[in-house]
Amino acid sequence: MGVLSGPATFLRFDVDGEPPKGYRTQYEQAIEARRFTPLSARGEDMVAAGWAPLEAPFDDDAPVTSRDFAFGDVIALCYREDKIALPKPLVRHLTQKRLAELELQGEKITRNVKQTVQLMVLAELRRRVLPRPRVVDVVWDTSRRRVRVFAAGALAKERVSALFERTFDLRLHLADYTRRAFTLDLSKRAQAVLEALGPMPLYEPAWHIEEDDDG
Repeated sequence: MGVLSGPATFLRFDVDGEPPKGYRTQYEQAIEARRFTPLSARGEDMVAAGWAPLEAPFDDDAPVTSRDFAFGDVIALCYREDKIALPKPLVRHLTQKRLAELELQGEKITRNVKQTVQLMVLAELRRRVLPRPRVVDVVWDTSRRRVRVFAAGALAKERVSALFERTFDLRLHLADYTRRAFTLDLSKRAQAVLEALGPMPLYEPAWHIEEDDDG
């Protein structure tokens, strides 16, 4: 979360470009096309992701209209991701148990049989396990061309940013210190110094031992 509740840890991204004029209807359609759809109990997918309303991220039936995401110059949404994670040791144990039963019945255990049994075990376990939901607030200040994603790591840098780019057809760039420095109004001399900077360790150990004069 982050905006309405929960911790306020976020990553900043710069946006290349601005929304088109009268973007509400266009974005309403784009968001609805990438609306979060829950995983089906009978399906095979293990992950589902998409946009959800900021104030009701678990309301799967309500559409996301412009009244739900457009607030003046700010566009605010939730990225929701549901994932089913099955414990590998349990999957392996049940698969081996089923294979042993088939072997006792005289079944020849081939590679195709092993794969089929494992898929059956995965399907049975999948129907018994609830997906784990993750909800991330995304706030886009269109006037400043800045997006705040209230998450970190690959979730924010890869999955949320990728969905943003596909939805709004605009590129995102992580606003780290290097990028922010290059956006400042620097003199040519200061910019040349900045471009010439390279990584330098604060402490470099001396691995050699100086020899005595006596050898």
